Amino acid sequence: MVELLSPVGDFDCLKAAVQNGANAVYFGGQLFNARYSAKNFDKDGIREAVNYAKSRNVKINFTLNILLKNNEFDDAIEVVKYIYELGVDAVIVDDFGFAKYIIDNFPGMEVHGSTQMTIHNLEGAIALKNLGYSRVVLARESTLSDIDYICRNANIDIEAFVHGALCISYSGQCLFSSAIGGRSGNRGRCAQPCRMYYNMLETSDNVSYKNIGKGFLISPRDLCGLDFIPDLIKSGVKSFKLEGRMKTPEYVATVTRIYRKYIDLALSDNDYIVDKNDLHDLMLAFNRGGFSKGCLGGDDNHDYVFEEKPSNQGLYIGNISKIDKKNGLISLKTNEPLDIGDTFLVQQEDHKYTISEILKNGSHIKSAAIGDLVTIGRVKGKLELGDKVFKITSSIISKEIKEFNFHEHVKIPLVANFKALIGKPLELEVVSLDEPGNTYFGLSTTISNEIQPIEAVSNPISKERLIEQLNKTTDTNFEFRQINIEMDDNIYIPKISSINALRRDALNALYQKGIDNFVRKLPENLSSTKLVNQHVFPSVRKYSVLLNSIDTSMDYSSLKNVDRVYIPLKFFIKKEFESKLLEISQFTDCYIDIPTIVRDNFRNVFYNNFDEKVNKFNIKGIVISNLSGIEFMMKYVGKLDIVSKYTLNIYNNHTIDELKKVGVNRVTISPELDTDTLIDLCNNSSLPTEFLVYGKLPVMHIQYCPLGKSNKCYPTCSMKCKTSNRFYLEDRLGYKFEFVPDNMQTITKIYNSKINSIDYSKFPFDSCLISITDEDNLDEIIYNVNNNIKFEGKNYTNGNLNKFV
Repeated sequence: MVELLSPVGDFDCLKAAVQNGANAVYFGGQLFNARYSAKNFDKDGIREAVNYAKSRNVKINFTLNILLKNNEFDDAIEVVKYIYELGVDAVIVDDFGFAKYIIDNFPGMEVHGSTQMTIHNLEGAIALKNLGYSRVVLARESTLSDIDYICRNANIDIEAFVHGALCISYSGQCLFSSAIGGRSGNRGRCAQPCRMYYNMLETSDNVSYKNIGKGFLISPRDLCGLDFIPDLIKSGVKSFKLEGRMKTPEYVATVTRIYRKYIDLALSDNDYIVDKNDLHDLMLAFNRGGFSKGCLGGDDNHDYVFEEKPSNQGLYIGNISKIDKKNGLISLKTNEPLDIGDTFLVQQEDHKYTISEILKNGSHIKSAAIGDLVTIGRVKGKLELGDKVFKITSSIISKEIKEFNFHEHVKIPLVANFKALIGKPLELEVVSLDEPGNTYFGLSTTISNEIQPIEAVSNPISKERLIEQLNKTTDTNFEFRQINIEMDDNIYIPKISSINALRRDALNALYQKGIDNFVRKLPENLSSTKLVNQHVFPSVRKYSVLLNSIDTSMDYSSLKNVDRVYIPLKFFIKKEFESKLLEISQFTDCYIDIPTIVRDNFRNVFYNNFDEKVNKFNIKGIVISNLSGIEFMMKYVGKLDIVSKYTLNIYNNHTIDELKKVGVNRVTISPELDTDTLIDLCNNSSLPTEFLVYGKLPVMHIQYCPLGKSNKCYPTCSMKCKTSNRFYLEDRLGYKFEFVPDNMQTITKIYNSKINSIDYSKFPFDSCLISITDEDNLDEIIYNVNNNIKFEGKNYTNGNLNKFV
């Protein structure tokens, strides 16, 4: 079965999703979910939502999709216990250690790997399958061919985003919000720096800067995947995910209804043609300058970003032809129908206006048709002739949606067997016709009351009247497909209302049986979550260097003063770096750093000649940057040293314990952690720990190039990344964030405006990580770090050590 999965931010959105055709919904509680700004559900609200959805055969995927600290783990488990008993079908989880605890202790409830886990290739999907996950939510950067390959080769359910907001960065790899303000996207508190205004700067000397662009340069359009539904179904995608837990019930209703229509159409034998009226409705529901195909259409994603505006643009109505500032009126020729109560905005303003009056030829009207020259109001603000006007909501459509959502359209099919026999209580048996696997499958109930039919003196009740009374199920989630009446002739029922009461009691009893059918009992003997302080403060620290770039003319002999060097896989591919790599391998132990994003370019290298490179360059270890690395490095466990990079987002010791089980020998802790959390994590670690003490922190990995509006060097690309110049995004405060396109890796990295440099004397981690981007003072950096000399000044930061993320 193909599943349509809809977003839910509150109970009205839940009704909208269910009544418009969702097979499943996802939502979170007040804690531990990645949408803290949504209304979400309190404890009672969760129970009500689960009962509402499950009683209509709609599955519940509960979001617990943030990274957890040690002191939050037990509270998060209490949430799991609560929702487990309620009968929640699945949890969407980001934190690896937390996910494994649920998998091992809560049978019957699925665990889905969140898109925050950055699973984007076959190896990542296989790794999660082998670890006990039931489903993978693929990265939104996955192309149709990526998805097809994963679906056909990984024996695990695949969930793919098909509509809604896109993150410009690979989810789980965005530290931007955390770095600039302490609000971590990995903790559900993203401040959305991607939606901010930036200048694009180019420089050849880091002294003078040329402005080569401006706007909302990394603000993506919303995804619309309607064109790809048939292909995704053919590939084997299990669940089609709609984004929008922060959106309105009207949005949820519209998007769910339309995607329900096209999933059903794709599953039918009819021609698959997308109606432009449905696209129109989706645009009105929410759009940022139109829609993008995202990466579904391939890597040539020139439509990815809308630089003019980061918020909802609505539908273009027309241009202002006349302004009456005194009365707050504007005139225009409308390209859209307009009605009293519609909302609109003007040009770049974010303030919405409600149409309180419409005039045509000087007369007030309630509605205007396309092509009408009308005057509308009331409007304030700085308006100019020629300004574009956009319709944001339709009062008529909103009213229709609310009315539709209010009623019951999802019905459980039933058979009624009613008995009305003289001298015996009225009796109603209700039998479910629900399908196997559904809530009411195999259920029935029988109810009787004290009312007894008597022989009629006149006007006996008819079978038709009884059927009419029993059929009054409009406002319930049930409907009778068949009503069987067993009755004596010529009878009178003293209280006709008793039939209504009998029907209500029977349906309520069946409803409760349905709930009893999906609630669970907690398992006994849950595993202990107690941590054991098992770490000894290191008497001698070790030092690691990550070389993000290699200069073939540079002297790297200072690497003799560190214990190991991590070199990205891409440098082992090109012949031009071979002699320099051999030279470096003479100075210290060399490790191959597997990139965070491993698509076909690096997968081929890994499988074709990786062993050759291990032997040729005397490789001592592998650095894995993603859970897909578990699958890549499996054959090297016990042969090479396996290190997990900070991009695996390690926040707690349960995750470290799980990484140890799969063969990891050392872990690099997330740079997002504050001082107390970091110390606690190191003290309880079952593996040696490493932490970034110096380096430029990548705050985004994006499958998009702001220079060429493409992530590859297509003919239309500016090719500026081929030059030696450097490029920055400058925010409104003047901070400059360097971005580095990589035409080999097809990933653009954006770096923090400041360099991390910390005093590590009080921290009990075993190893210090030095990350070198393009610095030419390698000797000085290594000397300072080895002697715990912190770099000072406005260009440096101690990261999040003094922030509570």
